[in-house]
Amino acid sequence: YLSLRALKELITNSDTSKLASVAERIWTPLFDICEGKDDAARSMSADCLGRLTIADPERYLVQLQDRLRSDSASTRAAVLIAIRFTLTETAGNFDELLAPIIVEFLSLLKDADLEVRRHAVLAFSSAAYNKPHLLRDWLPTLLPLLYRETVPRPELLRKVPMGPFTITQDDGLELRKVSKSRCYPTDSQY
Repeated sequence: YLSLRALKELITNSDTSKLASVAERIWTPLFDICEGKDDAARSMSADCLGRLTIADPERYLVQLQDRLRSDSASTRAAVLIAIRFTLTETAGNFDELLAPIIVEFLSLLKDADLEVRRHAVLAFSSAAYNKPHLLRDWLPTLLPLLYRETVPRPELLRKVPMGPFTITQDDGLELRKVSKSRCYPTDSQY
């Protein structure tokens, strides 16, 4: 984790021309780290991917977009975390490059994996609060996907015996809480 944190600082504070020689070599290993079980390392690795994307959006935004079709849920989640980190930055023409394809990233709201959907909701929230102009044209497509996450799903409910009692465990509760509390922007933001 500490080495990834140091790498993030290096990426953040390096000149783009100097970073280009190393960036290609660390891109794939950063995705490999995202496949691990350590949440902190996965998040920091995805943050590094986001910083690299900001440094050279023409090259890396397309590569993130290609990874959306990965079979690995961890890779798709890492892509969403990386995009979420890019949404807080204002660098050059990044918004112009992201605007036409942001719907592809946020369409992972309909992904089969619960964790990927959670990261998609968080990315949607970040976009709504930091760069609502990117979402304006895509709201008719994205809002139904977001609202679908606010309804309890029977497939995410399970009965758990607790001694003489049986309780209902809702695996989608955290996702619904995130959806309801963070993703309802006010009209003034648009």
